[in-house]
Amino acid sequence: MADASFVPGVYKTDGGDKLVVASGGTLTIEAGGVLENANLGGAVGVRGGDTPAAGHVRAVKFDMDNTAGSVTWTNASGYAFHILTARVLKTDGNGTAGDSVQLKNATNAITEALTLNGVNDTTLTAFATIDDSKNAIADGGTLVCTTVADGDHCECEVSVVGMLV
Repeated sequence: MADASFVPGVYKTDGGDKLVVASGGTLTIEAGGVLENANLGGAVGVRGGDTPAAGHVRAVKFDMDNTAGSVTWTNASGYAFHILTARVLKTDGNGTAGDSVQLKNATNAITEALTLNGVNDTTLTAFATIDDSKNAIADGGTLVCTTVADGDHCECEVSVVGMLV
């Protein structure tokens, strides 16, 4: 006979089409695992809740290579994406003089051009400034990550966390 006092913290519904994390339950994603959401318009590197709504937090990740250039993310959430924080993870060798990375709202600078000169591989660095007059990416607007390469080591991952408003 089953113990009626036992209530699992995580369970499937009778139809098996829904996973429930009950009060006190925990959902753990192990190393190498990814929680993906198909309701975000197919944007690569974007993770978040189900149907976008004001107050939801979203993250956008840019993988920048060792060449000068830009990568663009278009906000298709139906809400403005208000940037709360942004960080850079150096992923290749020491940056050299003239190497930098910057975030823009279309063509308008949101952050300073963060120098990568002397920044070692695996170093995590936050942008020092976020322009509060430019940090809301309108629905349909673009968030652009730009690198300037003077040497051969500007490769990095840029993670941006924001809230839909």
